[in-house]
Amino acid sequence: MKKIIQLLFIFLMLINYSQAQISIHSSLLQFDKQTVNPAYCGAKKINEIKISHRSQWVGFEDAPMHQSISGTMSKGLVGIGSQIFNYSSKGIQNYGGNIAYAYHIPLAKINLSLGAEIGFSQIAINTSDHVIYQSGDDLLNKGIEKSKLLVDMPAGIFAYNKKFYAGVSYEYKSKVSFSDMNTDLMPSGFGYTFMTGYNYRIKKHFMIIPNAIIVKPLNYTINYQIGLSLIYRDMIMTSANYRQNDAMILSVGIKLLDNWLFMYSFDMITSGLKNYNSGSHEIMLAYIFKTKTGRSAYSSRGYEKRKISFWN
Repeated sequence: MKKIIQLLFIFLMLINYSQAQISIHSSLLQFDKQTVNPAYCGAKKINEIKISHRSQWVGFEDAPMHQSISGTMSKGLVGIGSQIFNYSSKGIQNYGGNIAYAYHIPLAKINLSLGAEIGFSQIAINTSDHVIYQSGDDLLNKGIEKSKLLVDMPAGIFAYNKKFYAGVSYEYKSKVSFSDMNTDLMPSGFGYTFMTGYNYRIKKHFMIIPNAIIVKPLNYTINYQIGLSLIYRDMIMTSANYRQNDAMILSVGIKLLDNWLFMYSFDMITSGLKNYNSGSHEIMLAYIFKTKTGRSAYSSRGYEKRKISFWN
């Protein structure tokens, strides 16, 4: 029975990974839009570096974990971003990196950005320790120890101003299969991600940002995430989101010394997996490089005048 549960868990990881190819399974996507839309690079007009770690389905043996280091550099109308990442769980590992380029076009009342990315990743599958016979299923019968190099080239468009943002990106993935197997581990296809949000100023120091993310993963049905963030002086953030058929997400963040940002999120699972784990945890630490004036571009003073909030 234990082996059957572990093997089913591997299938869940494969599905989770194939969905994550267009949208990394993160609960902080609204604060790290570059992850799913390369056109966002440079929108905040700052240079920054971020480190993140996600532990998913805590309490489930060999549950997924994801780590990444990403950076963004802005110069005039150009934004450049890059990321290296590692995804691991029982029976599957994926690691790689990417580099993104975006060009920003100032218009009368809005800024428009076009972006593209190229990425490389190595996916390794190992089910050799969990072989259970089932007629016609190579993955169950033989077990596999395989790896394959994948190339990604997503692109996107992003529109934003002081109060509003909206962006859409797409990605095509070729199928993951091996010559000695009858089944494809992951099919080919297109995936899309749309995100939007609006800044409502409340009195002088408070802001609320309703936001939504709609994802169409590869060969899967559309799903969505909706939420609301409350921000004080662009320094303290709290957020509540609902991810369809998955989880309620609670996030908090604080900016320290004008240069450091710390965020934490907790997923309260609402799907059928809620009886087998104690939720998911994610942390992110960001550093904003100082400008020529010796102060952060996102200093607490003058935050109302920015084109886009740090938390957007």
